[in-house]
Amino acid sequence: MIVLEKQYFSQFKTIKVAKFKKGITHSGKVHLDECMAYVALEYLFGEFEVVRKASVTQKEIVDPEVIIFDLGKMLNRRLNCYDHHQDIKLPSACVLVWQEFAPTLTPEERLIKVTVYEKLLCHISDHDNGKTFKGLSLSRAFSMLTYQCKDHDEAFDVGVDLCRKILRGLVSRTWQDNICLEDRWDKGSKKIGKNGSIILLEKPIDFLPENWQEFAREDGALFVITKDIRTKETNMYAVNGVLIPKDLKRQSFWENGKKAAYKNDHDAVNHAMEMSLKSPP
Repeated sequence: MIVLEKQYFSQFKTIKVAKFKKGITHSGKVHLDECMAYVALEYLFGEFEVVRKASVTQKEIVDPEVIIFDLGKMLNRRLNCYDHHQDIKLPSACVLVWQEFAPTLTPEERLIKVTVYEKLLCHISDHDNGKTFKGLSLSRAFSMLTYQCKDHDEAFDVGVDLCRKILRGLVSRTWQDNICLEDRWDKGSKKIGKNGSIILLEKPIDFLPENWQEFAREDGALFVITKDIRTKETNMYAVNGVLIPKDLKRQSFWENGKKAAYKNDHDAVNHAMEMSLKSPP
């Protein structure tokens, strides 16, 4: 039985009473997947005890206060069982629990929900299932750190601590990026598209900020989209070095690739998305 040390993400969320009194995962060699699954659940609901076993009992399966992850060869959301080993098409446990429980995040935390999945969990899952090598570096670091432990239980504690630091860093960076975005542009502004390459200003404005090109480059954007408060059209601005191609089917105005006007947000966003997909990462 393992009782993890008390560490909370209190700087990001209000500490919650744990939804589960106990979690169960597999015994034996420790993997990045189940450690990150626990940390994701801890972030969402608070700390709970974790037991590592070779199998689970029927009593544990039907207990609503017990969650089973990466063990049991069953995916049953009603019974809080989240394993993927029985079906190669399923994502690994860390993704299964995040997809199920991340909707409990507040509307203000919606950016966390997307970022944690896209920047972290999906790569761990794909590497765990042998689909890609994007999570290879993290997996190697995890293996080297846990390999030094005296037994598997200690390795689990060490692995969980590493995963906490990784998730905490990603959440902190995401909050900071979002705060900077709102400070520079306006509340309601958001990054969309490939690698956040498009900044969408949802509130109509007269003029862009004086240093908008500099802000856009610092935010890693290729295009800035905003609605003109006077014409009601949607304008797209290209950041230095990027050009907007002429597309008269959607554009009502085009200025040498530096600016274009569209009749609505939909056309502007779709055009920016298309251009972002063609641009190098």
